[in-house]
Amino acid sequence: MTKYKHILIVVSLIPMLTGCWWDVTPRIETVVDVSYVPQECPTFTHTLKIDGSKYKSSKEYNQTMVITALDPFLESLERNKLARQTFNDGITKSNKMLTIPGIPETSNFVRVEKRIFVERVCPKYTFKPQVKARKLTPKFSADNNVTYVVITLDNIVLAMERHKLSKETYNEHVEVINKLPFTEAMKLKFHGYMKISVDKINDTADAIKAKAVDFGKDKVKEAVIGN
Repeated sequence: MTKYKHILIVVSLIPMLTGCWWDVTPRIETVVDVSYVPQECPTFTHTLKIDGSKYKSSKEYNQTMVITALDPFLESLERNKLARQTFNDGITKSNKMLTIPGIPETSNFVRVEKRIFVERVCPKYTFKPQVKARKLTPKFSADNNVTYVVITLDNIVLAMERHKLSKETYNEHVEVINKLPFTEAMKLKFHGYMKISVDKINDTADAIKAKAVDFGKDKVKEAVIGN
């Protein structure tokens, strides 16, 4: 019994003599979730509004009116609305952050987020609305099977000019976003950055996923664990 006591005492003294202790604290793995944050592109919000009234053959109109058939007029406005909505839907979808979660190798882990700035080119708004109308003159002969809309010349010119100005202002803003000084300033707010080139703005997510593999998620993980 005394012999076993001596063995236990010697074993317990080994850490004190060697300075080595057994680490009973379980290792906590750091798992990195990489979030790719695309350069945010703005949406185009201006709405083309042209006010008109139904043409009446019994009414006298002055020479500052223009006239157009109702169906193509409404079609032009709807086409402009659809073009804007389609453009904005693509922008909104592409602005979303894409997170690729890390895969833990153990059951004892904590998650950290590493945010990567994705530099890309924001698109300009190029759709040009077309409203075909002609000047209303006393010689105008109405087709009884067609509904017409009359619009004051000032109204249609002002609406088209306002739309043109809004588009130019929007595109100038996009140019500022796409310039190097702006993107360089954005890079400083993130842990890293990458650059992608896409043919269509709504292809951004797919391009990020493809680029993320080459960007090296494992290297990012090792770097964070090493720190």
